[in-house]
Amino acid sequence: MMGPSGSGKSYIGAALARDLGTNPGADFVEGDAFHPPHNIAKMAQGTPLDDSDRAAWIDALERHIGGLCAPVVVLACSALTTYVQDRLRQMTQRDVHFVLLQAAPGVLARRMRERRDHFMPASLLPSQIASLSAPRDAICVDASAPVAQITARIRAELDRRAQDQRDDKAGQPDQS
Repeated sequence: MMGPSGSGKSYIGAALARDLGTNPGADFVEGDAFHPPHNIAKMAQGTPLDDSDRAAWIDALERHIGGLCAPVVVLACSALTTYVQDRLRQMTQRDVHFVLLQAAPGVLARRMRERRDHFMPASLLPSQIASLSAPRDAICVDASAPVAQITARIRAELDRRAQDQRDDKAGQPDQS
């Protein structure tokens, strides 16, 4: 789950993991929990992170996700830059699919102002929007829609992609 702060990554990601949890099984990982204290302090002061700040965070995510046994991991993290996206694609033997939660800046700002106990100030939203580089293969979803509709849309697209992979493999000659 990717997108700027306030897009609903944690909420939607947890709902999707619960939805996927019965078959084949899924773990939910809250990416914010892996930021080193320096990153949290920097963001709390209203200073955007750069990719050099993000390296230790991605390393910590990689260690954690690498130790998970569930066949599916739903990760909530902004993944705003191609650096982060490339690192996420390289960190695991799993297929990686980016789900970009999109909402109008006003909606994002309102959500950020309404939440409590989060280190990210609304003043960083413009820098997050400016930093966002959507992968061309991202599943783009309207984050303003009802949660059930969002998770159904994501599941349908993931199912379609899985079927496409099976069809591609079935059409390839046997390599044995």
